[in-house]
Amino acid sequence: MKNSLLDKLGRFSIGFFFNTKKDYDQLKN
Repeated sequence: MKNSLLDKLGRFSIGFFFNTKKDYDQLKN
């Protein structure tokens, strides 16, 4: 239970990071 929760949180953080990076790259151009 705890492991799956951490896994979901980790995936959400990674997805959020990449989405933010994508937005930042678009703003730079």
